[in-house]
Amino acid sequence: MVKTDGHLLIMSMDWLPFESEIAYKSEKLILKYNPSWTGKGTKRYDIKTPDWLGDMFKVSNKISFDTDVNFTRDSWHGRIKDCRGIGTGALSDEEIAKWEKEHKAMLSSYPEKFTIPHYVTILDLEKKIKV
Repeated sequence: MVKTDGHLLIMSMDWLPFESEIAYKSEKLILKYNPSWTGKGTKRYDIKTPDWLGDMFKVSNKISFDTDVNFTRDSWHGRIKDCRGIGTGALSDEEIAKWEKEHKAMLSSYPEKFTIPHYVTILDLEKKIKV
């Protein structure tokens, strides 16, 4: 529920696979096991009010920026495992085990610590007052 003068914030934080070899190879491996995954290939984009909000809000402010996020091999593996292309019922336990083995082997050729560029968007929506 949003108060009459309230705001709704929508935030997204996406890795940029075309700017990181690790993210790109991780996405390729997700697609090997889940070719119908729709979360691939994120690039910078202009943030817009989602259609599902109808005409209830107006844009008060929108912000987008790049940031490097620090990871270890294990934390990146966990980040990817939790994405909707692998976790949340997308793959069977057997498929996840195979993907995990392959992903960990791929990550072993990189340093223990690294950064992955991410694109952050924040959309500040103000509730429209009905008269």
